[in-house]
Amino acid sequence: SFSRLQMTRDLNHRLEEATANLERYYLATTTLAKPMVATKATDLLYIKSPRDERDAVIVLPRVLAHLRTLVRLPVRQGY
Repeated sequence: SFSRLQMTRDLNHRLEEATANLERYYLATTTLAKPMVATKATDLLYIKSPRDERDAVIVLPRVLAHLRTLVRLPVRQGY
């Protein structure tokens, strides 16, 4: 049991290393889009949503009703 536990820990460690290497590779090859620039939280502006709170109260029951119908749909097996 101990040897299997140790082997499992080794495999888990190797998997974490492989994942870290893949993330490092993909982050190194990814570039920001040209219109995107680095910024700080102090540079951001808070803009209140233009939607009136009364609209949200009216729309919410419709959204909930739609979600309830989705929950009742049968789940298809496979892809």
